[in-house]
This record gives sequence, C-alpha cells and structure tokens, in this order.
Amino acid sequence: MDAKALAFRHFRLFNALIGRNKYKKKGVAIENRGALLYRCRIQTTGQNNRVVLGKGTLLKHCTISLFGDNNVVVFGEDCRGNFGDYYLEDDGNRLEIGNNTQFAGKIHLALTEGTALSIGSDCLFSGNIIFRTGDSHPIYDKTTKERINRAADIRVSDRVWIGYGATILKGAAIPEDCVVATGAIVTKAFSTPGAILAGVPAKIVKENISWNV
Repeated sequence: MDAKALAFRHFRLFNALIGRNKYKKKGVAIENRGALLYRCRIQTTGQNNRVVLGKGTLLKHCTISLFGDNNVVVFGEDCRGNFGDYYLEDDGNRLEIGNNTQFAGKIHLALTEGTALSIGSDCLFSGNIIFRTGDSHPIYDKTTKERINRAADIRVSDRVWIGYGATILKGAAIPEDCVVATGAIVTKAFSTPGAILAGVPAKIVKENISWNV
C-alpha cells in the first residue's frame, strides 16, 4: 500500500470531526480547532449545547454525553484522553479542561444540576478516576423537608497529579502542584498548594512537595 493510500486509510479511522472547523449535530454545536478523535462519540438529548476541542488534542474511545440544555464542554490545547466518559446531565453545566492535561486511563466525569467542573493546565491523571459534582438523587431532611445534598462545583488547579482509583466529589478543590494518592476520596476544598492528599476521606499527609512526569 503506497503512502497516499495508507494516509487515507489512517484518516478514515477517525470520526467525522476530522477536517471540519465547526458543525452542528442535533442539539449540539461542535467547534474543532485542530483536535483528533479516534472512535469517539458525542450524544445529546437537549438543545443549545456546545463542545470545543482545542488544537493538538487527541481523544481515543471517549464519549461526551449532553443530557440537557445549554451545557458546555471545553478541551484546551494538547490534551490527551483515553476511554473517557464525560457526562453532563440537567441544564447549564460547564466542563473545562486546561491545556496539556493528560488522562492516561479510564476516567468518568459527571456533572449535574448546573454545576461547573474545571481542571487546570499541565495536570496528569491515572486510570479509574471518578469526578462527581452531585449525588444523582436528592436527599431530604424529614423534619424540615429541605434538600441536604445539593450539587456543587469542583475545581482542580494547574499541575495536579491524581493517582489510580481516586474519587473527587462535589465541592472539592485541589490547589496547584498537589498530588492525590491512589484510592483517595476528596470530599472538601483544600487551600494548601504543593501537598499530598491521601486517605478516605482525603487529608493532607505531606506539604511542600513538587513532582515531575
């Protein structure tokens, strides 16, 4: 097979986003600024949703699900994702991923109830990681009838490394240069940069650290 035929065959492995700058499918506007996608899909049941894919980003075997209206997903430049499940349910959610952030293995990010999940630049994530901005089902106080488990935003700053099997729950915040240990469950907002977070629930076990790829 000559080089031209091989290049065409390689091109066809990618989905229809390749070679297009902007297009619309039912319920979602997609802006591709130079990303490559292999065996990915975008599905929606709502309206006025938007997906932006930054230059140099490569996604493989990923699914973006938009089950509501006015949801936004933004990948920065030079991101990498493998077997990612990006799930936005209800209206007005926003998922934003910074430049050069790498998802090395399977990851599930779920946003509900109009929340935001922001991930900074130059982050590194292992596999089997879960992010959830909500609990999916409401819980009420039987006396006051008030709901006690409303969804909340999650924020991950620049240069954060998250280990295998970690879970990041609603209201969590992870400062820059932190490491989240294998199997940790982060349930609250931290403010100390350059720390190791470990345990269930996660707590700071070491400060004043740095890490390299």
